[in-house]
Amino acid sequence: SPVGPADRSGFGFSIVRAQDGRAVEVSTGPDGVTDLTRLPIGTYEVCETTAPAWAVALEDTGCRTVEIDLDRALAGITITVPYLNVVPPPSIDTVARDAVDGDRILATSGGRVVDEVMLTGLVPGSNYTLVADLVRLDSGDSPDPTDVVMTTTIEFGSDSPTATLEVGFEIPALEETTLVVIERLFAGGQLVAVHDDLTDLDQTVTVVAPATTTTTTTTTPTTTTTATTPRSSMLPRTGGDETTRLLRLGDTGFVVGVALIAITGLMPCRRSDEE
Repeated sequence: SPVGPADRSGFGFSIVRAQDGRAVEVSTGPDGVTDLTRLPIGTYEVCETTAPAWAVALEDTGCRTVEIDLDRALAGITITVPYLNVVPPPSIDTVARDAVDGDRILATSGGRVVDEVMLTGLVPGSNYTLVADLVRLDSGDSPDPTDVVMTTTIEFGSDSPTATLEVGFEIPALEETTLVVIERLFAGGQLVAVHDDLTDLDQTVTVVAPATTTTTTTTTPTTTTTATTPRSSMLPRTGGDETTRLLRLGDTGFVVGVALIAITGLMPCRRSDEE
């Protein structure tokens, strides 16, 4: 078997004779084989009764029936009874995230994705190899792997039924796409578990371009008006109050007066009635 330690001692069996219920207890040595047991003619049922700590999760496939007849007894034939336990397949659960902020969104400039892999159902004393593929998916209703971006392999020995591994991927610059991590677990070169659900959001990372910010600068045009003081020849010749009123008008609204002059020309002043 590809799992478990090399020392296979500690498996116990009972060998019970159907005719009279006579029982013999035997156990395996380091090579996984029991000592030779001499038995009289009869029908026997061989059942596993105990297992070492590392093998408690293995599934017993049931008792074996063995017939020892006269011919075999006279010939002195040694009967070997193979007894197999089934190793349940381990389970794989994963969560893939952006290593920087822990979300499942990665910039097109690249970055680091960390895939946390939780394994259960391992056989203590076994050596395993985890192979994780980062797969790019094309667009469409049903995702299909079109490109393996990169692969990471981790070899480890298990001393308990569970293990948590962290798989890192250094992602290069990519166009916008969807990335999914799929995992395969091997023991002794044999494939024992696969996690390849391409629709599992927990193992999916989306690559998107950063949002762009548009800045608008508004400039308000300004107009500068320069007032020019009229020459003395432009003032009314009569003087007096009319001149004073014109000067006061210029004091408070001279810019407006200049604008009017620019548009309509010089406006004649009104003379006093006394003249």
